[in-house]
Amino acid sequence: MSEHGGEQGRPPYGRQAPPPYAGPVPPGGSAASWAGAGRPQYLPGPRTEDTAVWALVLAIASFAIFPVVPAIIALFLASSAERTIRESQQAPGGALGGQEMVRAARIVAWINLGIALAVVVLIVVVVLVLVAIGGA
Repeated sequence: MSEHGGEQGRPPYGRQAPPPYAGPVPPGGSAASWAGAGRPQYLPGPRTEDTAVWALVLAIASFAIFPVVPAIIALFLASSAERTIRESQQAPGGALGGQEMVRAARIVAWINLGIALAVVVLIVVVVLVLVAIGGA
């Protein structure tokens, strides 16, 4: 061992710098030949309809806030967003995205309304049972 901690002819452990990352090398070529040509070009997708985003936000928030009102508003916003997306697809100049958000907002809102209805029915049944037991 040398006085710096490494074996003769080798630098000490921990003092080696890694080689610089050159990126992936394409099959049949070198990194230098691949510098600009042949790289995939990614184009941005369609702009998402803002109303679809708000419909999904309200549908999700309806689980934390009073469940019925935000869920109903989310259903109306989802219908409006779907109409706007459909009209933008027919108009020249580009389409709006967000159809998946509209679908998710509707599903979440209907699930939340179903849960709220089930809770109301359960409360009514429990009250009726308690009244029947108390009146007997």
